[in-house]
Amino acid sequence: MNFLKFEFERPPIKNISEDLILDELEKVAKHFNYEYFSRKNFDELANIHSATVERHYGGSWSAAIKALEERLKCKNITYALNKRSPRNVSEEQILDELEKVAKHFNYECFSRKNYDELACIHSATVERHYDGSWSAAIKALEERLKHKNIILISSRRSGRNTSEKVMFDEMERIWVYLGHRPSKSEWLGADPKVSYDTIYRNFGGWTNACLKFIEYKSGGSVTIDNDIVEKTEKVIDVIKTDNPKKKEECNPKKLLKKTRTISLNIRIKVLSRDNFRCVFCGKSPATDIGTKLHVDHIIPFSKGGTNSIDNLQTLCEQCNLGKSDSVMQ
Repeated sequence: MNFLKFEFERPPIKNISEDLILDELEKVAKHFNYEYFSRKNFDELANIHSATVERHYGGSWSAAIKALEERLKCKNITYALNKRSPRNVSEEQILDELEKVAKHFNYECFSRKNYDELACIHSATVERHYDGSWSAAIKALEERLKHKNIILISSRRSGRNTSEKVMFDEMERIWVYLGHRPSKSEWLGADPKVSYDTIYRNFGGWTNACLKFIEYKSGGSVTIDNDIVEKTEKVIDVIKTDNPKKKEECNPKKLLKKTRTISLNIRIKVLSRDNFRCVFCGKSPATDIGTKLHVDHIIPFSKGGTNSIDNLQTLCEQCNLGKSDSVMQ
């Protein structure tokens, strides 16, 4: 009987010198301004895995950092690679960076991730300076801005501190500039005075915001075409019944065909699909003063048309009146 021999020890590290490992460690340290970084940070930036580094130093990450410190010391580079090491960054410098990022976000609250994408001092350094509290750092920033008569808007309250008129004025400016409904990326690229997130939170979604803006510009709600303004004379009784025919009538698919009322959800989907403009003449309340939009049946309800999205279209009031109750191709 033959027995197989298994080796459970890790294979030796080949062709990786200590200089090469230290080069990678120094590269990552430089990225973090020669301040503390974790194994995870290292793995995101280095060409050598942290496990390889640890194995080279007898399974100790601390030993690897110590070797890096020795190298930096020989190069007269100031470092603070230990979590608890004192930092050579003043509070004034930290607040300068925090204020710089706050200004970028129109003085609305921002996350650590947002901060790290723009600042020259890492958020970990900021937290350590304020005893591990990001909230304390933001509070210090608020105090500085208060002396400059600037209010840092809380992310939870930002929508409340900006009036809808201000939001709509900015939506109009960007909408007219682009000539169509702005996407998120187009909004962010237009140097807006009101952030995308503020409007999104205030209206519960970008499409909802666009709908409210169109209604604001139209001077009223988006209406349904004349064929469905009046409700059906006979409303289906949804009360529980043992009658099979009644139950069949209450089927959602049947209701879609029978009811004249178009739900708000479907209207929003139709308007969004048609980019909040008339599909015939291209007019929109956002760019053409006095334009009012209607949600219209392509095949009229009176001629068997349903309330399905495929049978609905956006028309301005003038085009809808011209269409009347006829079927246009």
